[in-house]
Amino acid sequence: KVKHHSDVKHWLQKSTRKMVKRMEEVIGHLEGEWSRNREEPEWAVGDFAADAIAYEMGVEIGIYNRGGIRQSLTGPEIRVKDIWEIFPFGNYMVRFRLTGRQVRRLLEKHLAFRGEYLFFSKALRYSFDPDRPAGERLQSIEILGKPFDPDRLYTLATVEYLWGHSETAFGISQDTIKANGGFKACLDLIDRDIFIKNIRKRKHISTRLDGRVRIGSRPRSHMIPYMPCPNDLIVSSAIHMYPALRAPGFLPPSL
Repeated sequence: KVKHHSDVKHWLQKSTRKMVKRMEEVIGHLEGEWSRNREEPEWAVGDFAADAIAYEMGVEIGIYNRGGIRQSLTGPEIRVKDIWEIFPFGNYMVRFRLTGRQVRRLLEKHLAFRGEYLFFSKALRYSFDPDRPAGERLQSIEILGKPFDPDRLYTLATVEYLWGHSETAFGISQDTIKANGGFKACLDLIDRDIFIKNIRKRKHISTRLDGRVRIGSRPRSHMIPYMPCPNDLIVSSAIHMYPALRAPGFLPPSL
């Protein structure tokens, strides 16, 4: 039988108290709600994540994936704990470049609705027609308030998960992307830390959607088809095999 070591026990108790205090810290306020409506083309929490990545990474376009968002939040307070629960995976960041043509290819791949659904920062605005065949759905693209330039190189950043699946997520190989120059894996920058840093700076986070995604001339109430992302499929399978994962607070109720 292993006996309790008083020094180790004291250290664990002290560390736990510090961790709880740190996780309960209020870092900002949410003006509305971050909800996970899987069929909406634009989420306030997805907009926030992509915008925070673009700003903190110093790039023109930030990209985040729907599967990386695991909780909703009603606010009004945003705690460190909330960010850990909403963005639990802790991916490091990747910076790269794409030509305008490649951005268009990425969007057409994205709009095929097979696999990960992506959120883009406010510099990128587009409209699409979901009734058209895959590969022909994109109707318009604006980058930085101007029609996209097919020959210009744009700077982007995203999480390692998407970078590791660039061919399936973007329709472009890593080698092709690296040939554009400017690639950097930022191993010391974690998405969750970037989000916490951004909220501390801004203090008040709006949940108002800015219409960066438009479905032709139809109202936003027309939904996009839901395609389960790889993370959803993995977690759902795990719950089926291990029902204990359904314990309160362990996973979002939607899974």
